[in-house]
Parts: sequence; C-alpha cells; structure tokens
Amino acid sequence: MATLSTAVPTPQAAPEREILYVADPLCTWCWGFAPVSLELAAAGAAGHAAFRVVAGGMTAGRNTPLHAFEVSGMLAEWQRVHAATGQAFAFDHPVDTTTVFDSGPASRALALMGRLRPELALAYLHRLQQAFFVERRDLTDLDTLTNCAMNCGANQKSFAAALAGPDADAAFQQDLELGGTLGLRSFPSVALRHGSHYALLTVGYRPWDALAPRFEQWLELG
Repeated sequence: MATLSTAVPTPQAAPEREILYVADPLCTWCWGFAPVSLELAAAGAAGHAAFRVVAGGMTAGRNTPLHAFEVSGMLAEWQRVHAATGQAFAFDHPVDTTTVFDSGPASRALALMGRLRPELALAYLHRLQQAFFVERRDLTDLDTLTNCAMNCGANQKSFAAALAGPDADAAFQQDLELGGTLGLRSFPSVALRHGSHYALLTVGYRPWDALAPRFEQWLELG
C-alpha cells in the first residue's frame, strides 16, 4: 500500500485511525462508489477506525451550462458507471445544455456537514448524489442543499444559517487543502491514517471485494 505525505498536520483530538474518503457530489464514479463507501465505513467502525468525508470541489466555480459535447460524454459515463456498479441514473431525464455543472455549493455544504454533524456526512453525500443523479435536482440551489440535510437528520434552519456564514467557506477550504496536501485530486479517493502516517487505499473506483483485503491488512498492521 503506497505511503502518502506525512506533512499533514493531525489535530490533537483526532482519532488514532481514520479513513479519509475524498469525494465530490457531482462525480459520477463517486456515485458508483457509494455502496463501497458504506462497506468501508462499516468495516472501519468494526475495526475502530473513524470515517471522514472530505469534499472534493471537482468543478467548483463553474457557473456556465454544459456544452453539447460535455453532455454526450457525461451520458456515456453514466452508462459505464451503471453497467459497472448497478447504480441508478435518471436516463429518462438526463443532464442537458441547461445544466450548470458547478459542484462548489454542494461541496461547500458537504464540508460544513462534516464539521457540524460528522456522523451524518456520508449519508448527506449519498443524499446529494441521489438528488442529482436519480432525481435530477439542482445542487446549486440552496433549498435543495438544506432539504437534503433535513432528510439526513440535520435541522434545516440551523444548517441553512450556517451555510450562509463563514464557517462553510472555512470548512470547504480546509477540505480542499487536505486533499491537495495528500495529492488526492481524483475522485473517488481513499486514504488511511494511523497516527501521523497516511497510506493510499485507492484512487478511482474499485469494488469492495478488491479493497477489502488491503483494508483488513491495514487494520491488522496499522
């Protein structure tokens, strides 16, 4: 298992073992990886390893609609991910040239959830993904982001207020810096931390059967 940079500062209150899942709500392969992430989180909990979602910001800041060639490529990717993972997609109502493909607002909200209610972060990521890929809702819309938070058990009004404040920006920036420092700029990616030592589990989609042996080895050896 590849070793990553150990120059990442570890908070004093951080758990001894931690799984860092770097993902973006609009990343198609991250949606394909959703069932794997649940397996990983469950195996981590059984092995006393905490699970942390790190927001990716894949297309943060893009405020223009998709071009026709991008729509074509994205639909082809939807088909590939569906074939490989079985994950559902709204093939009857896909993205088009009116879709603004900006993952910044959703990534910012995801990072905030990771700070306010870390135990809900993975469920929130999956709810955002379902909203976009299956329900075809707009993840740049504040009401969509806060409704999804409420669906996961967060207080909608409190979350909306926090999302409008500086804490959301700070949380998102911290996630971007962490992913960048670890060199994890492709999604989905998973790093494993034991103390101040980081190891790479995967960059890109892999099924749980392929990851489980390496993960179990990490739990045993640290």
